[in-house]
Amino acid sequence: MSPAAANLTDVHLRPQDWPDVPGLRWGVVGAGKIAGRFAEAMTAAPGTVTAVSARNPERVARFAEAHGIARTHGSLDALLDDDTVDAVYVATPHSVHDDPVRRALVSGRAVLCEKPLTHSLTATRSCVDAARSSGSFLMEAMWTRFLPALATAAEWVAAGDIGEPRTLRAGMGFAAPDEPDGRLMSPALAGGALLDIGVYPLALARWAFPGAEPERMALSWQLMPTGVDGQLSVGLTYEGGRLADLSASLVSDMDGTAWLSGSRGRIGLPDFHKAESVVLAHRGDELRRADRPHLVNGLEYQVAAMSAAVADGRTEHPLMPLDDSLWLARVSQDIRDQMGVVFPFEDGVGAGP
Repeated sequence: MSPAAANLTDVHLRPQDWPDVPGLRWGVVGAGKIAGRFAEAMTAAPGTVTAVSARNPERVARFAEAHGIARTHGSLDALLDDDTVDAVYVATPHSVHDDPVRRALVSGRAVLCEKPLTHSLTATRSCVDAARSSGSFLMEAMWTRFLPALATAAEWVAAGDIGEPRTLRAGMGFAAPDEPDGRLMSPALAGGALLDIGVYPLALARWAFPGAEPERMALSWQLMPTGVDGQLSVGLTYEGGRLADLSASLVSDMDGTAWLSGSRGRIGLPDFHKAESVVLAHRGDELRRADRPHLVNGLEYQVAAMSAAVADGRTEHPLMPLDDSLWLARVSQDIRDQMGVVFPFEDGVGAGP
């Protein structure tokens, strides 16, 4: 363990700290768009991608050539047999996250898995259980938590600049292609707004009101012809009247700005899930603005934070702990059960507590 890495995991890592963080050798599972963004982010983050696996040999070869990756594999087993791999990044569709996560953990690898960690509460519990029983590191790739803009927002909240946080409003959406067999609309691929983008505002609510359990949940939704949710609105009421007004849509264009408000002012995060700036305002007047541009695409910050945590001997990260992943899975499962969204590979029975 690098001595300089030991105490970096409790705070947002700054890029100037990264040279002191031992880099991991990554194996990427999947060769799609998000895997490509991860490979791009690794050009700035500690560590390197040494191997990639995917079932399509032509696709994995193209991916490796595009990103300068030396080793390619046609199966997860082959990747896990590769002794150049310290950590695994799971970038498959979230309908099939749980099996590679569990197998990588059992193999002793540290694992970063794209959000959502899995498609259901039952599957998420199985992954968390595998992490805790194996002693291997696991983190859901909720990259928003590690962005410098969110770190600045957290500093302003801690300084009392908005008073006590009372109200969160956060939503995001876009008009997705009308492709019944595509990733976003297909039940066979666990499609729908909730699991694709709705986890972002839910995770922001967990960040804004840490450790708090909502006392009530109000839900509205629209189902698509394929049976997945096209858009939804979630209202969470917490103790003391704190509110979270959250939304996600695959059928409408939304600006993606989040506002956390208190008695003294409010904090705005434009395009909050990938925020590169943060605003402090009061009664409509902008009091302060901080620009926090990404080094590459924003995924680099979670990689650096995870690398430091692994070097520190941790099995989870305090900024995105496994209990938060379980909370997200539990609330998402409750929402899905209320909407009646069941995927064809499930047994049709809700997986509540």
